[in-house]
Amino acid sequence: VEALSPGAGQLDFQIRNHHIQYLRNAIKRERIHRAAVCIENGDFEAAEHHIEVGAKLQPQDIEMVVACYPRLIKAGQDDLAEKLFDRYEKSMLEQIEAWPKDAMALNNLAWMYAQCNRELSDAIQLSQRAVSLAPSSAIYLDTLAEVHFRNGRVEAAIAAMQECANMDPREQHYRENLERYLAAAK
Repeated sequence: VEALSPGAGQLDFQIRNHHIQYLRNAIKRERIHRAAVCIENGDFEAAEHHIEVGAKLQPQDIEMVVACYPRLIKAGQDDLAEKLFDRYEKSMLEQIEAWPKDAMALNNLAWMYAQCNRELSDAIQLSQRAVSLAPSSAIYLDTLAEVHFRNGRVEAAIAAMQECANMDPREQHYRENLERYLAAAK
């Protein structure tokens, strides 16, 4: 974060070399991290501030929800968790309404639902639409597998995750999830 202060060499280098996306990602990760740490430390006012800033910077980046929603629920901050969830859900639904064939938006909303254990029947439909729009995407198929798993459809989750592992055999995440699903089937 200090590297992002005006006049810092790292910031000047990034701007000069047109690496603005790198800066945005660094800022996003830092904002999410700060919000999560504040929640863990019980400083919910500061957490809400970081969440608000993050939502203004990237209103459709569901990673804020994925990182903070479960922590807020665990901390008994249901109202703040609901506010966070609703804000990002609304933004994602607006994106999908404007661009109904945006496979990434469909996938991301399905992933957010799965990670928050919310709207799981909607998550299946969203994820299936994303996979139908981009059938060669192991990432979207991974989301469908997780949504199936969270809906109690373990066999469907295993089949989808096996396909992910076949599509990208080097990805450890797919093999680990396949093992998790197989263990649950026993």
